[in-house]
Amino acid sequence: MSLRLRRGGAGTGVPAQKVYGPTAGPQAIRNGASPGAVTVFPGTPGTNFTQLNPGNSKATNQAAITNDTTGKVWWPKGTYSVTGSAYTFKTNTEYRWESAAGFARSATDTAVMSGPGNVTGSFDAASVTSSTFKGGKWQNFTSGLTLFGGVLLEDVEVTTVFNVGIGSLGSNNRITRCWTHSNGKYGITASTPTPGTRVQNVILENSRINENNARNLDPTIDAGGTKFLFIDGMIVRSCWVETNYGSGLWWDTDCINLLCEENVVENQFASTAPELKAGMFYEACQGGTIFQHNLLLNNGSTNGNFGNANFQISSGEADQGGNNAIIQVTLNKFDTASGAIVQCSVYNGHGPPVGSRLSHGCHIEDNEIWLRGTATSKVGGSSAAADLGGHDNTFSQNQYHVASLSTDYWHWNTAQYTPISWATWQGFGFDTGGSGATRVVI
Repeated sequence: MSLRLRRGGAGTGVPAQKVYGPTAGPQAIRNGASPGAVTVFPGTPGTNFTQLNPGNSKATNQAAITNDTTGKVWWPKGTYSVTGSAYTFKTNTEYRWESAAGFARSATDTAVMSGPGNVTGSFDAASVTSSTFKGGKWQNFTSGLTLFGGVLLEDVEVTTVFNVGIGSLGSNNRITRCWTHSNGKYGITASTPTPGTRVQNVILENSRINENNARNLDPTIDAGGTKFLFIDGMIVRSCWVETNYGSGLWWDTDCINLLCEENVVENQFASTAPELKAGMFYEACQGGTIFQHNLLLNNGSTNGNFGNANFQISSGEADQGGNNAIIQVTLNKFDTASGAIVQCSVYNGHGPPVGSRLSHGCHIEDNEIWLRGTATSKVGGSSAAADLGGHDNTFSQNQYHVASLSTDYWHWNTAQYTPISWATWQGFGFDTGGSGATRVVI
């Protein structure tokens, strides 16, 4: 029997149907994750802003930057070859590089900052503090743009960098409508430069992150689409994260108070099934965190590994920090064409006997979860030490799209690859009541 929520709305007497995944639809997120056009400052060059010239030497342009008194520096389209050392940028200044809107920009329509080669041994593209960078295409550096705090980075493209395209190493950085792709190790990272502290209020939005870890480094060690560590109050919203070699969005170690919403994360990959290629990976982090209205599509290993799922929490210690003792996962859509991929998992990858971090307060509630194929368990929690229970880890009111309830799709609190039935799953108190627990037959 097929049970479905009714469509409704104003005047029908029936509540409007809930939206799982991005509220405006996934294509709106993909379309919006694009750099916009950047144009010249209003006013007169030399009076209202300092204008550079791609035909001038680097020394001449650097002198103009150093001597600027307007707080506004304009870079017209053309190629700025950066050799020997990076430009030095001042604080409290807005820098604009001329850029056409969208993708596939070149020196004919955009200011291009081109380094000496995307290999180890050259230098970073730029280091910036308390300033604004808008526009431009940055390519062929050892590492890309390093943001040390108070930086707005907007409408920027960063590509073919040997290591990390954009690195946020301070508080109050905002990255919006940026495109980071085809970089050697990561597209974007964020962390604190000071051990024992957390950076505050990092925002990543409306950006595309794709085809990073182009060097095919081992993603189980330290490579992939993104990696974020030691952050309080990060927001990741309306981003399109796709086809990275490794995980798409990865928080690793002591992140708290994260809001991750309205993203499309799809088609992460790696050369062999055990390698890490999760869509979202929340690892050894804490509470006050919400994942909502995200679409995760075709990420994860095809070997049914609970440590390599479409969406996964590893040792999510919600009771050890954050504004509350909860990691909430709600109104998301999880799906994959492969029947073997685990869609949503909670497990203790840093628990006994190796460590002491145990998942606590992971609330997986009211999501749309597609369970295809007949291969193995695809949703739940795995722990050979049976230490997931008794820690406020719950699954409630989720909608499971299944071909038949005769297949054992679920798993809880034992070693991997030991699926359980729907009745056994509900026997743990999971997904037992409310209209959100409706099962939808494909």
